Amino acid sequence: MTKELVEIYAKPAAFSDSFTVGYQIYDNNEYAVLETISELGTFDSYQIRSKQEIKSYRSQTPYLKLYEEIIQFNKSNRTYDVYNLSELRPVVDNFKEACSYIQEHQLIATFVAINEENLLHAKVIDVKDESVDVELFDLERSCFDAQVNIEYEALVGIDIISAYTHMLNQVSHS
Repeated sequence: MTKELVEIYAKPAAFSDSFTVGYQIYDNNEYAVLETISELGTFDSYQIRSKQEIKSYRSQTPYLKLYEEIIQFNKSNRTYDVYNLSELRPVVDNFKEACSYIQEHQLIATFVAINEENLLHAKVIDVKDESVDVELFDLERSCFDAQVNIEYEALVGIDIISAYTHMLNQVSHS
């Protein structure tokens, strides 16, 4: 199966009226798993999103045709995925499974919640049936501090693996 590059538009409540470029890896009635692409045409993340927060998909636009060329350029120069993160593709169907994967692999992930104005960079402490306990990473102090509980219903999406959190994982363990 050939992956098709798409623009993923979020509902305004979730991410203003922005869109993400990426490949749809998996889709069920409630969630979409995406391989997102950075502004530079490189691997950005594997993320899972609530389909309730996705407004629409667009494909084969002039913008995407340009991005396909940039991605191919990066792949031919071995700069598309310099940390080989795309090899770690998680197989998850929902937020609970994503949180279990994050906990099992001791990762820092990025959580987007409806009731939070900021992105939450955190490690998973406890996976429950209806929620997850996480310990937040304080970027200014470069340490873990507060623990919070996030209801799965309040989540918009999770960057399970990303180039950014890969770097946070490296420095937080040193």
